[in-house]
Amino acid sequence: MYCSVVSYPERGPYGSSSFRGNTSGFLIRDLLFWLKPKRVLDPMAGSYTTRDVCEELGIDHVCLDLRDGFDALKMDFSEEFDFVFLHPPYWNIIKYSNDPRDLSNVRTYGEFLKKLQRLLTLSMKALEKGGHLVLLIGDFRKKGVYTCMARDVKDPPKSKFIQEIIKVQHNVKSNAFKYGSGLIRIMHEHVLLWRKNNDG
Repeated sequence: MYCSVVSYPERGPYGSSSFRGNTSGFLIRDLLFWLKPKRVLDPMAGSYTTRDVCEELGIDHVCLDLRDGFDALKMDFSEEFDFVFLHPPYWNIIKYSNDPRDLSNVRTYGEFLKKLQRLLTLSMKALEKGGHLVLLIGDFRKKGVYTCMARDVKDPPKSKFIQEIIKVQHNVKSNAFKYGSGLIRIMHEHVLLWRKNNDG
């Protein structure tokens, strides 16, 4: 990963291709090659793509998900990891379950942002000093109104923002839709990267 724009046409042999919203394991693999963590946390593992990549690379990891009873908004790790990967729902764009704890069921975008900020805060708490937090997040359009979630995310406490990477999206379901009014298709996601302060 030596460029601020990345593109992975294939998702690779990681996670489950049937799980909607599953990202390419090649992104996670490149991040791990770049940052060289010793212990990884993914508290919203989805189809467990992060687990599969870590197992391939021989990296110690803890991967958990709400489908297995783990609520990321109540996690209580303290300086146990040096890399946290977050790929939360993009609000209610895809509904993943009927569980009221599921971020895809949050009623308003404002409430979603509050929960997302709490998730970032708890993730930063889980990091050792100097560790890295990565958030993969996308934009969306509802009723013609464009919302850039990366713009609305605030730096979590005890962190320094160090990089944004644009990830090109491939095989997007919305490609099958026809858009009017000259709307431009959303074909990218944001990879936001923070480092935990050494004095944190």
